[in-house]
Parts: sequence; C-alpha cells; structure tokens
Amino acid sequence: RNGLWQMSSQARTTGAYREDAALPLFGEDSPKKRFIDLLFGLVTVGAVLATIVLSFLRGSVSDKTHIFFGVVILLMAVPQLVLIYWFRKGDLHPKFRYLIAYMMLAIVLLCICAVIYFYNTTCSH
Repeated sequence: RNGLWQMSSQARTTGAYREDAALPLFGEDSPKKRFIDLLFGLVTVGAVLATIVLSFLRGSVSDKTHIFFGVVILLMAVPQLVLIYWFRKGDLHPKFRYLIAYMMLAIVLLCICAVIYFYNTTCSH
C-alpha cells in the first residue's frame, strides 16, 4: 500500500500520466480502416439525405406517409452519428466498429426500401 501511494504521488509531481492522456485509448487506426469508415459514412449520409429530399418531393399534402418515413429514417440516423462521434473520439472500444457498420448497412437498406416505396406509391396513383 505504501508503494502505491509513493507511485501515485510521484506521478502527480512528475506529470507522467499527463502525456498518456493525450494518446488514444485503443491505439490509432490504419489509413485503410479510416478510408473504409469514411466511405461507409459518406454512403450512409448520401442515402439518408437523398431519402429525406425524396420524401418531401414525393409526399403529398393529403398523405404525409412519405414525410413520416423520411423523419423516422432521420431519427434513426441521429444515434448513429453520436456513436460515430464517440468512436472517432476514442471513447468506444474498437469492437463497436462492427455495430456501427451494421447500423449503417441497416439504415442504407431502409433508405432503399423507402425510395422504392416512394416511387411505387406515387406511380400507382
């Protein structure tokens, strides 16, 4: 116990742990992983933005189903952005990368389904 106290008081006076605080918690990502993350993110953002725009363009005044669909997709994308922010900041363990990728894929598939729905319902009327 006495040794632990000495080590912690020594660290306080020398600032040995201050330098470690600037380092990422789980290490640096490779440029390939960063590129793949960026690519997944851009595809997801593009799909969500296109779906939101189409939901308002294809929605009608009497039937607000398209707009509701677009808002729901947007609400699903917000927690995804928070997870990405925490992951990039280094607060999440690297295993969460797979959860983030899965959620991005689910959001993109939902956007594709929404666009198909938008065009099928407006063409049939």
